[in-house]
Amino acid sequence: MEIGDRVIVNGSFWGMYFYESRAIVVNLDIKHLGYIGVEFDTYIGGHTCDGKGRKGYCLNINEEMIKKEGTMKERIEELEKELAALKAQLKYEPKYGTYFINGNGNIVQATKECVVYDYVNSGRAFDTKEKAEKARDIMVKHDIILKYVIDHAPDYEPDWTNPNEYKWFVEYKCEHRKYIADWWSNYRPVGLVFMPKSVAEKLADDLNNNRIEGM
Repeated sequence: MEIGDRVIVNGSFWGMYFYESRAIVVNLDIKHLGYIGVEFDTYIGGHTCDGKGRKGYCLNINEEMIKKEGTMKERIEELEKELAALKAQLKYEPKYGTYFINGNGNIVQATKECVVYDYVNSGRAFDTKEKAEKARDIMVKHDIILKYVIDHAPDYEPDWTNPNEYKWFVEYKCEHRKYIADWWSNYRPVGLVFMPKSVAEKLADDLNNNRIEGM
């Protein structure tokens, strides 16, 4: 470091706190003691560094607090890195997904104030809005059927230890273009809502006659 070098000062010294404070080196006589005399761009209530700088603008600073100011290009690059770091702090990146489906069926973007984690275990967190919308549309129809079954058979519980018991559900027959009641006994397909035979037959009839809103 040489006399006349532009420097940046950061840290606390003699009860004063400096952050990115600009100065110029004016005294190297005590560099062997670990200090460098600098003249700040703004008044700090200091001294003159033995008459080598302006009165009130100078201070002998711990060398560890000083770094040489780079070129304009280097400074711009440094500021860009600092800006990127600040933006990264402001940007919230939830671990399990950026979008989730809330209790009202709305797609909500996660923020620090509106976190997504409570929806992870219920399968309602997604990394894109499009995925969340697709899942929401499927969930709504599934929930409508589930509510129908619970309303009509609140105590029903299929016995999956009994391969001879018929477990009824409703499916759509493409070739007939209609819903029908069907059953499984010893297979348990994932995602189906099972119900008693009477409820399955009524649900199929209601679906075929457009009596269930939202389906």
